[in-house]
Formats: sequence, C-alpha cells, structure tokens
Amino acid sequence: MRKGEEKNRVHQVSTYLTQEDDTELIWFFTQDITDVIKKRDELRELNLLLDGILNNIPVYLYVKDPEDDFRYLYWNKAFAEHSKIPASRAIGRTDFEIFPERADAERFRRDDLELIRTHERIDMQETYVAATGETRIVQTLKALVPMEGREPLLIGISWDITNFQNIEQELIKARIKAEQSDRLKTAFLANMSHEIRTPLNAIVGFSNLLPSAETLEEEKLYSSIINQNSEILLQLINDILDLSKIEAGTLEYVRQPMNLGEICRNIYQIHKDRVQEGVTLILDNQDEDLIIEEDRNRIAQVITNFLTNAGKFTLSGEIRFGFKVNNQCIRFYVKDTGIGIAPDKVGHIFDRFVKLNSFAQGTGLGLAICRMIIEKIGGEIGVTSEIGKGSTFYFTIPYKESSDDRIAFSEASETKYISHTIKKIKKILVAEDVDSNFVLIKNMIGKDYTLLWAKDGFEAVEMYKQFQPDLILMDIKMPRMGGLEATRIIRSYSKEIPVIALTAYAFEADKEQALEAGCNDFVTKPVSKAALEEALGKCCG
Repeated sequence: MRKGEEKNRVHQVSTYLTQEDDTELIWFFTQDITDVIKKRDELRELNLLLDGILNNIPVYLYVKDPEDDFRYLYWNKAFAEHSKIPASRAIGRTDFEIFPERADAERFRRDDLELIRTHERIDMQETYVAATGETRIVQTLKALVPMEGREPLLIGISWDITNFQNIEQELIKARIKAEQSDRLKTAFLANMSHEIRTPLNAIVGFSNLLPSAETLEEEKLYSSIINQNSEILLQLINDILDLSKIEAGTLEYVRQPMNLGEICRNIYQIHKDRVQEGVTLILDNQDEDLIIEEDRNRIAQVITNFLTNAGKFTLSGEIRFGFKVNNQCIRFYVKDTGIGIAPDKVGHIFDRFVKLNSFAQGTGLGLAICRMIIEKIGGEIGVTSEIGKGSTFYFTIPYKESSDDRIAFSEASETKYISHTIKKIKKILVAEDVDSNFVLIKNMIGKDYTLLWAKDGFEAVEMYKQFQPDLILMDIKMPRMGGLEATRIIRSYSKEIPVIALTAYAFEADKEQALEAGCNDFVTKPVSKAALEEALGKCCG
C-alpha cells in the first residue's frame, strides 16, 4: 500500500468443502469493515472526550435508571470530590446504599418519584450530608432523558453553592451587626447628649449663680454642686476616650509594682462619704498589704467603677469590698445590699451601652471597659445577683508577687531628672497658650509663687534665659513651638531646672514622650489643685 492511501480493513471467513465427487474446495467470504472500525474508533474517542468533559466540569452530574430501582448509571468526578463518595461506591447502587443520612435518601427518592409522575423538570435547592459529615448545599436540576425502546433515564445536574451560602450568611450577619452597631451608636450619641448636658447644665447654671450667692453656706453649696458635676463630666469624657482606645485596639496597660491594700484604702477614703445616707461602706482588708505587679490606674478604675455602680443602686444596708488570694490568683469583690439585677439582664451587664436604669447617670460603658481591662490582664470578670437582695461584682487576676524595693525603684524612676539639691521654689514659668488655663493656675498657686507667663514655646525658651525661674509648667501643644521641643532646648541650658508637663494629652505614650524630652513629671488636664500641689511637692523634695 502506497503512502497516503487509505488502509482497508476486512473481515474474512474461510470454509473447507468436499463435493460429491470428492473435489475439495475452500470458500473465502470477505467483508469490508473499514467504515465499521472507523466509526467504532470515533465513538470510543467521542466517549473519552465526553467523559473527560463531564468529569472536569465543576458541577455534579449523575444518571439514574428508574427501571432498576433508581440505581446510578453515572456519577461524575465533581460529585465524588464534594460528597467524598467515589464513583465505584455509587454506580450500581441506590441512594439508600450510598448516603450516610437516610433522611437525605428518602428525600431524593420522593423527588425522583415526583419527576416520574409529572415528567416535568424539577429545579430546587437541597442539602445533603457528605461522607465526612459535612453538610453541603446544592442547586439541583432533575429531568428525564427519553430512550428508544425503554423507559427514560433520570439525569441530575447540581451546582454546589455551600461556599456562596456561607458567604451570604456572613454578609447577612455583617449587615445585621452593622445595623445593630448603627442603632447602638445612635442611642449612644443621644444618651451622651443627655449625660453631657445634665452636668453641664449644673456647672454652667451654678457658675452663673455663684457670684450672686448671698451667704457663705450658699456659696459652698454652689461650689460643691459644681465640683460634683465636674467629676461626673470628667468621668464621661474618660469613658468615651477609653471606648475609642478599645475600638482601635490600643488600650494601654503598663504593669508596675503596686500595693493593692493601699489602693483599696485610698479608694475607701474617697468613697466612704459618697454612699447614700443609711448605707455603710466596709473595706474587709483595712489593715492588709498585698504587693502585686499590675497597672495600678486600671485596677483602681475597675474597683472604682464597681463601687460607683453599687452606690447608685444601694439605698440601705451596706456595700462591702475587698480581695482574697486563692490558688495563685486574686479575687476582688464588691458586694452590696441593693436592688439587684433581673436574671435576664445579668448576661448583658458587661455589654457596651447597656444601662439597666435609664434614669441613672452614666454612659453604659463603664462595665464594658472594666471587662476589657480584666480580660487584657488575663483574668475573669462576673456578677451574681438576686432581685431585692443585692449583687456581687467580682474579678480575678493572676497573682504575681512583687517587692517593696521594686516599688521604691519604680517611683524613683519617674523623677529621674530631679536634682537632689533643688532650692526652694519661688518663681515659676507657666508656658500656656490659653488665657483661661493660665488664670486657673494663677488662682490655684498664684498666692504662693511668683508666676511668669509664656504663650508659646519660643517665649518659654526666651523667658527661661532672661528670668531663670525655679520651675517650669510646660504645656505640650502650643503655637509656633510645642512644649516638648521647648523642653529639649531648655535642657541644653540646664539639666537641673524641674519641668512639669501640664497637658490635655492623657495617654501613656504621651507621658513617655514627655519624660524622654526631659520633663520631670506629667500632670493631665483638667488639673486639680491637689494634683498640681502634689507635683510641685515632688520637685521641692
């Protein structure tokens, strides 16, 4: 056969015959099967191509035989991969023999019978349990394929939408959460408007009445009301700032040696006269000392919040607080005989913006912030309560023993720039760009010291060189030149001059920056006379 010629294929049969006269013959019967072989090869290639396509499309594809109890005739690769049931286990078997959950098989059979009855295509969403126990979600299309000489076959095509459904559910949850957050923030802003305006109303109102007070008792009453509402307003602002740090994940926590007993005694002195008439405040650890290493400000914040809440809702009886050491942890508690908390509210008491009494002052943030603080330490926080009998708020923190020496060292480290030979302070340079702030400082300490006033960092540097003050009160944020830069320049002239940062910046990082710039101490605005005198006392020591 020459090159390029088509090769013929034949089917040949030979037969040996003997005639009557004993003549022997061989008959050859030959059939040209070239076309038959060609079509068979084409059919095989087509089947391989079709099988390759069906096994690589990302949808389930299967065929059942309704005449043979709906046994599977075909089960593609996508179905095997998602269900974790190989085709070898599926072909020739029914749903009841394949799927691990009988309820799935029963549902599939009902759908198959309905398709046979109506001959109408079925399009639906369904779920089934895979061999791994995982629930899969699919969008399924079932139809009948007519066959010549027999009943039609059932073909099913399914798209696995499990991941899409999960994403959709997550989006729904995110939308619901966003809507809830929006409602909470709206409620929070409305609450803040009320809570801020209430003490402001008292502060502004009684400040206007103060000059017209006719008696000393009246003047003291007005001043007391102004001071009380100022403390309430300051706590509101602190809560809002703490919330912003929680949202940003930047809540600061600085561990240092501290005496828990001493902190409790200080808090007791502050709160013993703040409880309502007829209520007794009791400290169970009045004479105990316990040295631990934690953030004293944050621990005091949680204890104070517990006592403040107890004071609001305890009208008679007692409020008892203290701590116990158990199994290398400290359990602190505040137990009151107040109105108690309803059982359905206890689980939400530490959530943000939650106020069980809408008429009580507060942001609804204090306990949520307490939970954040305690959880950051690695402790637990909780409450037990009974309506009409009172509540016990508690938290536990890991107990790590510290030493008095480390406390002394820690306190000394904060005043590392103070000279041991400082002369008595007479003249103070106040670097402050806001007039009212300087007037406030002047009224606090102006009778005891001679005050110089610089309105920015440049003036502070020049006035230091000209007048040589004994101490500097340095605001951090000022026009032209800030307080930190001015402090660095002044430090180039003198290492001895005490510099106290007096600023509205309240974060621990701000304090560290001030100390690094050369400040000896750090007092946060709004400043009280007691805090200012304490800072001055350190520098006079």
